Amino acid sequence: MTPASNAHAIIHQRLELPPCRLRRALSQPEFEPCWRYYQLNRGRFRSSDGRALPYQAVADRIAGYLRESVERRVAAQYVARLVSRAW
Repeated sequence: MTPASNAHAIIHQRLELPPCRLRRALSQPEFEPCWRYYQLNRGRFRSSDGRALPYQAVADRIAGYLRESVERRVAAQYVARLVSRAW
């Protein structure tokens, strides 16, 4: 199973959507976490002259931020579990 199909299988299990609806949902830009983050924080993405930057200009930066955020959260949870087991 490829990583993409594995991810789709996990999402399918969590959302309990039939496969045809899952494919449709995944093809929608609002399903993508980067797009959602951009929509919720559109005012933060401005050029030096104050104009709003388009999604395509900031998508990689958002993806990096979200990836790092998840990694930090996972590390913090791991450390918290280790500490709780130590006591």
